[in-house]
Amino acid sequence: MNSLFESDIQVFLEKAEERGVVEEAELDTLAFEHDLDADELGAVRTELAAREVEITPPAETTNVDAGVSNARESAVLVTTDSLTLFMNEVGRHDLLTAAEEVGLAK
Repeated sequence: MNSLFESDIQVFLEKAEERGVVEEAELDTLAFEHDLDADELGAVRTELAAREVEITPPAETTNVDAGVSNARESAVLVTTDSLTLFMNEVGRHDLLTAAEEVGLAK
């Protein structure tokens, strides 16, 4: 197996597979904590897809303290690098299926 998927990242993948779902914020945190570049994060996303793990947007919280905590985390992950911004945006959208591509082409 790829050296990328060792130790903490492997544990993350296994836990995500058990749950069947992972939030986008968890991926951002993983990338930040392990200093993953866009290609490495893409490999993690590919592995999650292979394990049929759904990547969801962060759940909205009604707790004010949780909102402050999320705002702090978001501030840490803010970037002005255009490639990173693009990759983050692209990663939020599901890929089209073959049938959807054909339907859009018509």
